[in-house]
Amino acid sequence: MTAVPEFTVIIPTHNHARLLPYAIHSVLTQTVGSFELIVIGDGVGDDTRDAVADLSRNNKQITFVDRPKSPRTGEPYRHEELLRRETPYVTYVSDDDLLFPDHLEHTREMLATHDLVHGFGLHVDAAGSLVLELVDLGQEWFRRRELKKTSHASLTAMGHTMPAYRRLPYGWRTTPPGKFTDHYMFQQFLSDPACHVSTLRRPTALKFPFILRQTWTDDEREQEMALWARRLSDVKERAMLLNEIMTLLHRQAILLEIWRGKRVWWLWNLLAALRRWMQR
Repeated sequence: MTAVPEFTVIIPTHNHARLLPYAIHSVLTQTVGSFELIVIGDGVGDDTRDAVADLSRNNKQITFVDRPKSPRTGEPYRHEELLRRETPYVTYVSDDDLLFPDHLEHTREMLATHDLVHGFGLHVDAAGSLVLELVDLGQEWFRRRELKKTSHASLTAMGHTMPAYRRLPYGWRTTPPGKFTDHYMFQQFLSDPACHVSTLRRPTALKFPFILRQTWTDDEREQEMALWARRLSDVKERAMLLNEIMTLLHRQAILLEIWRGKRVWWLWNLLAALRRWMQR
């Protein structure tokens, strides 16, 4: 009898045949080895089929689900695959993003006490610089904001327990026009007052937003992915990367304190002006 793995990792894909192998490799090199990887094809071409076949030929952890193009991003296919599985934990990575080797390790630790965790917000801009995304689902006010139109939800590095997913009213489903697919599903978790949610406290993934790379060629995108994949796979490079992230966090903290100070002085000046007006 085959043992049930700890994690189901899902990579949805459509037309990133040259980038997908890097995303897959970032899953296969995790420090936690108890996982299954489900690559869900949403109307893919032969180049994507060939790329997955090359990697899965000698690796039974990889399953390729080849489905026709859906109206959006293949959300119902994700739902179908999750209903078939009994793994306790689920996480995701986009086909043009990368996971740090310890992503599953830290996600498992957080999911031991939470139903849903969002990844530490971090992406690479078009100039090759790291950019922090200020996301903290541990704060109630932030969760309330996510229930409105604002979307900070990201598929990559999102994780949830399987029991929590099965409590959702719908799970993954076709997203209406004008809404972000990940955010649309994400809100189902946040709408449940009993759902325990948080954000990972350390970076475990790198995102490469397509919206910042719309004019890039396939060669340019692959060169970028190869560069960062090498950095993440090298222990010394990864340590340097974490130091760089700590520097960014320090700068963000300073800017936040400056902003808070300005806000306090602005309010103080307003109150002083009101006092003067009332004393006339």
